[in-house]
Order: sequence, then structure tokens, then C-alpha cells
Amino acid sequence: MSIKTKNMKKLFLATCVTTALVGLQACNADDPDVGDSSAKSAFGGRLIDGYLAGATIYIDLNRNNRRNAGEPYAITDKDGYFSESKEGVNYCREGAPENESRHCLNSVLADSDVLIRTYGGFDVATGEPFTGSLSREVKVSTTGVVNNSVVSPLTTALAAAEDKEKLLADLGITESDLDVDFLSEDEFSSALTGKALGLHKVATAFSEVVDSVYTEFGEDSDLPSNSYELVYKGLVNNAPADGVWTEADLFAAFEAAEQTAIDLYVGAGLTNAAVAPEDIVAAVNGAKVILGVIGTSFSSETTFDNLNQNLLGVELVTTKIVYEKAESDEVDTIVNELSDPSSNLNQTLSNVNADFQGLAKTKIDDSTDYDSLVVVDPQNLGDPIDKQLSINYEDEDASGAFHIFFKGTEGSSSGTLVTCLTYTTTDQSELDDSDFDLEDVNTAGNWFNIDAKSMVVTLTFGGGNYDVVLASKGLDAEQRQKYSFSYGGENVSWYSNNGLIANDDTNALPVPVSNDDCSATLVD
Repeated sequence: MSIKTKNMKKLFLATCVTTALVGLQACNADDPDVGDSSAKSAFGGRLIDGYLAGATIYIDLNRNNRRNAGEPYAITDKDGYFSESKEGVNYCREGAPENESRHCLNSVLADSDVLIRTYGGFDVATGEPFTGSLSREVKVSTTGVVNNSVVSPLTTALAAAEDKEKLLADLGITESDLDVDFLSEDEFSSALTGKALGLHKVATAFSEVVDSVYTEFGEDSDLPSNSYELVYKGLVNNAPADGVWTEADLFAAFEAAEQTAIDLYVGAGLTNAAVAPEDIVAAVNGAKVILGVIGTSFSSETTFDNLNQNLLGVELVTTKIVYEKAESDEVDTIVNELSDPSSNLNQTLSNVNADFQGLAKTKIDDSTDYDSLVVVDPQNLGDPIDKQLSINYEDEDASGAFHIFFKGTEGSSSGTLVTCLTYTTTDQSELDDSDFDLEDVNTAGNWFNIDAKSMVVTLTFGGGNYDVVLASKGLDAEQRQKYSFSYGGENVSWYSNNGLIANDDTNALPVPVSNDDCSATLVD
């Protein structure tokens, strides 16, 4: 059984007991949760690939593409904003509650140029975990004001470029375009969206291959946390002057990225086999397909009304190619369906209750039952305060129970939580290898809503913070509530007989305050 499979069984939420899951939030830094608490200059902004909720954004003081101890960081809110909300709430104000101040990015630096980076988080449109990293060079004034706030694939490309003026010309954009919130209704730009998606989705396809071979990225302290930056450098240094990527351009970009990976390995005293030629060809061919879909989806005729549906279409084809390793016939079917506005796939993607995770895991062909890929009666998670959710898990090898108790101020879209969890398995080595006790554990954390059907849940466990998306998937055939938990590129589903219920419900459990309370609760 793989480490990742073990962790999927242990989720309840993300107990984070092995390096596969710890890598989601903590492993790319040297004691990363020891941040800079003396900082006073606030950085404000938002993350755009789709909007990224629950992402970690930090100041990379030594520019090593790793979050090290002492480097200031924050978590983006439900809209992808940090330091100040979309509605103008100052997360950095004196006396801000912890569930708001966690979104504040502070620094003692002033009147200086710094590099901010991101990792983790979840795409608001899809609920899918965000892979990779975004970055931006920002200027901190003497008063702590940061004039540039948007962090996107476009700013990431510019941060990676040696000749920034040439890159702007190659991309056909101006420096002022970097500050455009091109996914917002007020500033929507199909052209900028297409350029940004093209860069990041190709970077995703290439990085997945590079990271699968150069596995010390994120593990060795002398190496970056992942290959995204060097892939971006390969892309920007080989960007076509006319903005149209050819197969030769893509091969050159991949080869440049891999050469940088080799050089970094050599510098760290490591050796490694190169990426297999057939895998490079597959990555380039996948990138060509993705770029073709982006070109069709974000043309001059694309309007804001089509935005979410088209974003989902691009994300679906990227997920199928990069992560699901879909066969070419399925990819061809998806591409053809996406090109037809009236197709069953497009009609499903336009439905606000479309189950994107189900689409990603279902083979798309002429026999696909799209009705089954729409969530029926999703439970409203928009007001979980003073409510609880109980889930049980059991298979032939393991069993467990997980109870979440939500707290917060009435009317708020965020708050705190406590949990009880337990996990037992016939494979004792799983428990022996764990750094943490997994029996009758009382933990704490935070939550904030993404929308009425989903939220980011953060657990403080074993000295680290771990973020997971909890989403309602409606009722199953047996009228049980179904929920998905997404973390680290994996989606796992559980069922609950009662769903989210009030703490004074007749089926409710007492809210725990200790491990002993959890022991009593879990026994009951």
C-alpha cells in the first residue's frame, strides 16, 4: 500500500502523519510555521490562476523558492485576497481576531524590493487543490504600502524573466496589465486570461513530469520546493515573439527547464536520470492540446458570462491530461465537446451544481451519464456556526470516526473549530510509523466558506497547519449526505447519516474540550 493511499484512509481530516501529506503544507520549508511576528508593513492583494482560497503566500527573503523559518506568511481568504478583503476589511488592523489576522501578510521591510511567492490553496471555481507556485516582485514603500497587488501567472513569468521588457513584448502586454484583475466582472479580459492560463497550464504539465523524475525537489534543503520556477524560466526564455507557441518552442522550453534541474542537482551534489524522451514528447503534446482549448475558450468573442464555464473546461482537460493520464480518444472527445456550446459537457459545466471532481474521475465518452455528474440537493454549508458534522469510515483494513464542531460569530463566513478523530487499522506499522497518536484525538483549527457548498478547513495538528476543502456532494441513492475532502491533489468521499446538524439537535454529540471528552464521544 502506498503512502498516499494510507493517508487517504487516515484523512479524517488530513491527520498528516506521513511525509506525503506533510509535504502539502509544511515540507517545503525549514520549520515554516515559525514566522516573523515582529513585522509591521502590510502587503495587500489577491491570487489569480482561478481565484485561490486558502493558499499560503510568503515573502521569499533569500529567494530560494522555499518558505524558511522567519519568512513572513499569510493564508488567502475565500476570495483569494490577503491583508485586505474584497469588501475592504483590514485583516492587519490592531485587534483583528485570529480567523482574520491569519490573512494578514506583514513585514518589517520597508522601502525595498521583495519577492512574494505562493503555494497550496484551492481553486474557488473547481474546489480542486492548486498545484505549483505563483510569484511577484513588489515594492514596499517607506510607509509599508505595496502598489502592486495582483499575483498571477503573468507576474510569475515576469519575476522569472531576465529581460523583462522583451517578455512583455513577447506576451503582447504592458506592465500595467499585471495589475488587472482579469477574472473580475469589472476588469475581465479574455486576452489576459488566455495568456495567463496558457503559461500556467503548460507549466503544470511540464512540472508534473520534471518533479516525477527529479524527486529531491521539496525534499533536499538545497533545492527549490518544486520545479515551477525553473519551468517558468524555460517558458519565458523561449517565448515566441508572435505569441503563438510552436512545438519547437515547447520542446526548447522543456529542455531548458530540465537543464536547470540538472544544474541544480549537480550543485547539490546529486545525480539523476534524465526524463525519458517519450515522456517529454507526451508533455509537449499535452501542452499543445491544452493551449488549443485555451485559444478556443478565450477568444475575442468570450464574455464574462462564459468565464466560469470556460475555466472549468480548461481545468478539466488539463486534469485529464496531466493527472488522470487519459487516453487520446477521451481527450479528443472532451476537446470536441468543449468546442460545441450546446454539447452535454458544456451544459453540465454551466450548471452551478456540476460535480467537477466527478467529471475528472469519470471517463468522458459517448455513453457518459451527465445527469449523474450533477450534485442533487447539496447541503448548505454557508452557516455552520454552532453545528457539527459526523462521519464514519470503514473498510476491510481500517476504520475510524471523525467529528467536526464549528464555532464562530453569528453571520460570519469564518470561524474556529474543534474535532474528535480516531483511526484503527490491521496494519500496525501505519500507527507505529506515525508521529502522532491517532486514537481519540481532540484537535483545533479554523474554517472559512468558499461558497454555500464548500469551505476550507484548517487543522492545527502535530505542530503544523493543514488545509483541506470540505464540499457537500448532496444525497446518494440511500439518502445519505455525501461529502468530499480534497487535499494534496487527492479527493476522497465519505458519507454521513445526519449531515450537518445543530449542536442542540437530538442526534448531536457534546462539544469536546479534551482527549478524554473525545474518548467518551467516540465510544458513544
